[in-house]
Amino acid sequence: MDIGSAKVISLDDRRHQTGPYDLQSRMSHNPQGPGISLINPDPPPWVDLYQKVAQLEKEVKEIKDFISGQVKSEGSPVSYLELRDIPYLQVKEEIAGYFLKNDGKEIGYEELIEELKIDPVLVVQACNELEAEGKIG
Repeated sequence: MDIGSAKVISLDDRRHQTGPYDLQSRMSHNPQGPGISLINPDPPPWVDLYQKVAQLEKEVKEIKDFISGQVKSEGSPVSYLELRDIPYLQVKEEIAGYFLKNDGKEIGYEELIEELKIDPVLVVQACNELEAEGKIG
């Protein structure tokens, strides 16, 4: 779309036209020396953000690839626990029952999560309520 003599283009089109922004090459080609150049003005703010997003995307892909490789390899140090999806009242009943079966034993959140296969958030919430009710201690 033309407005007078200026042409309006999208940011994506602008990114493709300009390519990655390289501060080092900009400064080395600046005849006025380092600092502000009227020929090469500072890049628009989206250039820096665009580069940061691209770097983060690359790092996320590397992490995903690493985790995927760990899970597929035998004897993997990464272990996963499949949690059950059960109603909150059942969570409280099972935790109270676990404490009754193991009377006198000190039981931590990790043990409850692993043994009962319950979401950690629900375990903490249920334990806090059961303790307030005086059912566990």
